[in-house]
Amino acid sequence: MIDLSDIVSDPEFARPFTINRSTGQFALGGYQAAVQQIQAVGVIRPAGAQDIEIVPEGDRTLGMMTFWSATEMNTTSATGTSDVLTYQGIDYRVLQVMPSGDFGYWKAIAARKSGD
Repeated sequence: MIDLSDIVSDPEFARPFTINRSTGQFALGGYQAAVQQIQAVGVIRPAGAQDIEIVPEGDRTLGMMTFWSATEMNTTSATGTSDVLTYQGIDYRVLQVMPSGDFGYWKAIAARKSGD
């Protein structure tokens, strides 16, 4: 298979952003949450019409962006909550991830968090 990670990491196209990943564990006194910050680079573009169709209608009113990166991004699952991507000081919550790890990249559709 073709590895496209060089393209999504190319400095001519890629821009830096931060992946804020919620982590935590159960300990004495209950759940102790923490946020892990992961520095990443990738191609970041406004979401197109085909991207927006994938997302539930309620989230379509928010500003939406697509992030392509060689760094894995996550949505809400049994193991944690959606990553929050910070780009140019604005936080975007990951709504959908298209895992293309076999090709060396992940594509995430993210919506601007309300209030930002």
